[in-house]
Amino acid sequence: MKRVTLKLKLLGVLVFLAALNGLSAANEPTAAATAVPFERIPAQLTLTTEGNEFLVIRTEAELKRMWETHTRSTYSNPAYMSAPNLPGPAPQPPPQVDFNKSVLVAFLGGFSACEPYRITRVLELPDRITVEVTHQEAGSGCVCTTNFAPSIEIARIPRTNKPISYVVETDHTECR
Repeated sequence: MKRVTLKLKLLGVLVFLAALNGLSAANEPTAAATAVPFERIPAQLTLTTEGNEFLVIRTEAELKRMWETHTRSTYSNPAYMSAPNLPGPAPQPPPQVDFNKSVLVAFLGGFSACEPYRITRVLELPDRITVEVTHQEAGSGCVCTTNFAPSIEIARIPRTNKPISYVVETDHTECR
């Protein structure tokens, strides 16, 4: 009788651990994930929103709206309080994109050149695409300029109708 009870308890623990592993695995890329090729698109845009913004651009109209929103002739962000109307970068035209073949993914956020965000990997899972963004965080002892440079990452990926999600990971660097 003790042996059967012990086996049932052990089985219960194993089922619990398997369920727990399944819950965490639902949020993490698995072995079924495959790398998606992507091309970074340089952009000199001005952030017009506070916080981070994740965008999926599937049409010419969405690209035009995003480009117009983030193309300004002056900076108007609160990060520039000491000189709120500094001249911004000269507007550049939006990239040429064939939306029958491609989708743009964009991450806009952060204001420090010392702690940039960067799209590092795009993964395809059976039910979605995941864009991995790395936030390079400067540690103690790091020297940084007071240059406010927004982190704007835009990448072209092959056309997909799957939902696209973002994961931001922090890479903490200690300086000496």
